[in-house]
Amino acid sequence: MKRKTNSKRKQRQAEVAATHWLMESMGCTHVRRAIRTQWQKVDFFGADLVGCMSTGAKIYVQVTTGGSSAVSVRRAKLAAFPWHPSEMVLLANLVATESPAKGRKTEYWFRIEEFESDVVGCRRWKDWPSAVPVPREWFKGRQTDGDV
Repeated sequence: MKRKTNSKRKQRQAEVAATHWLMESMGCTHVRRAIRTQWQKVDFFGADLVGCMSTGAKIYVQVTTGGSSAVSVRRAKLAAFPWHPSEMVLLANLVATESPAKGRKTEYWFRIEEFESDVVGCRRWKDWPSAVPVPREWFKGRQTDGDV
């Protein structure tokens, strides 16, 4: 399979897809995205998204669409913060590949790395064993009951 590259303009779509993933697969009840505009800025310690689970635990996710150099920069940025042991810190890299069944179709998936703490309390980066498939409908904004 040939790997396609993602450009920087796909960053917002990747964040929207990660929001869907946190709500549907990870069991988060609320998800907020970091805001960076000319007049306001909300930063979650270097993460793009923060999800709150019903148990009160928080999941911080940094989303990237770049290659290995972008991933290493973002890993270093997240490792610079002193995270609480109860907080889950993830790095989601959106990867696009050509579908083996349909050559012109593109399939998307997240490659997840977790900044997990060991028994001693030191944190290390660990790859998740399986990739998270991203359906096309995850690239559209979430509709809530109040939205029309």
